[in-house]
Amino acid sequence: MPFSDDVSHYASVVSWKLKQQGQIINLQGQIHELESQIGVQKTVLGDLTYKLFMDGALIDEAIRPTCEKIKSLYAQKEEKQKELEIIRGQKPPQRPEQTAEHTPAATPTAVEEVQPSEPTPEPPAPPEENKPQEPAA
Repeated sequence: MPFSDDVSHYASVVSWKLKQQGQIINLQGQIHELESQIGVQKTVLGDLTYKLFMDGALIDEAIRPTCEKIKSLYAQKEEKQKELEIIRGQKPPQRPEQTAEHTPAATPTAVEEVQPSEPTPEPPAPPEENKPQEPAA
C-alpha cells in the first residue's frame, strides 16, 4: 500500500471519528435537555399534587405521608424565616456614655531630675597607635 493511500485512509478515519464525536455530543445535549424538561414537569406535578392535598381533594393515601412531610417542612421553614427576621431587626449594643465619674482624669506627674551621686567619669582617650594615619603627600 503506497504512502499516499495510508495518509488518505488515516484522514478518512480522523474525519469519521470527528463526525462520530459531534453526533455523540449533539445527542448527549438533547438527552440532557429532555432530562431537564422531565424534572420541570415532575416539579409541576408535585406542586399540583400538593395543592390538591392542601385543598383536601387528594384521595391517594400513598401520597399523603409525603404531603404531610412537605407541610411540616413548610411550617419549619416559616418559623426559621421569622427567627431570621427577628435577628436581622436587632440593633447592636449602645456605646456607654462617657461621664466624669467613669473617665479617669489626666493627672500631670511631676518629673524630678536626679543628680548623680558621683561625677560621671570621662571616657578614656584612644591610644595613639589606633588613630588613623593621614596619607603622606
